[in-house]
Amino acid sequence: MKQYFAKMKEPGKVLRQSQIDGMTVTVTAALAEIDKNRLVFEITAFDEQGQMARGKHERIIVDAAAFMQNAHRHCDPVKNILK
Repeated sequence: MKQYFAKMKEPGKVLRQSQIDGMTVTVTAALAEIDKNRLVFEITAFDEQGQMARGKHERIIVDAAAFMQNAHRHCDPVKNILK
């Protein structure tokens, strides 16, 4: 696993979507609720045979600088493992 992630650190390397064969899937999202900084979306997925999934997705609006500072604090130990 460590060798796999080492390749990801090489300059110029990125992840891209691989090909998916099969039916077309269409996903719709509708904003269902706003509560201060919280947004709730209703998500529905359909394939060629009809509805295949339904659920809710929640997002929270946060201060970008504070979020990134917290993310870096949590990621630093992982960076040390991957070295």
